[in-house]
Amino acid sequence: MERLKSLYISRFGLKSAAGLSVQGRPNFQGIARWIFDVYLGARSAGWSANGAFDIVTAAVTQSDEWKQKNPSRAPLVPAAFRP
Repeated sequence: MERLKSLYISRFGLKSAAGLSVQGRPNFQGIARWIFDVYLGARSAGWSANGAFDIVTAAVTQSDEWKQKNPSRAPLVPAAFRP
């Protein structure tokens, strides 16, 4: 969770100052999307913890929100994994 929160608040991430929260409340939809759908899916497919988080990071950079907040950056190429 801490690594995901750091990704949300970093200048390379989603640039959400509140991290994994929306209007002071936990962003359960965001948490579920990245942790349950992507991270745990990659872990159950045999990826290491670091490899699974790298897949999460690449998936974040593929999102429309990330592309809008980082127009001058190229998205990362995700590993061959489908959640």
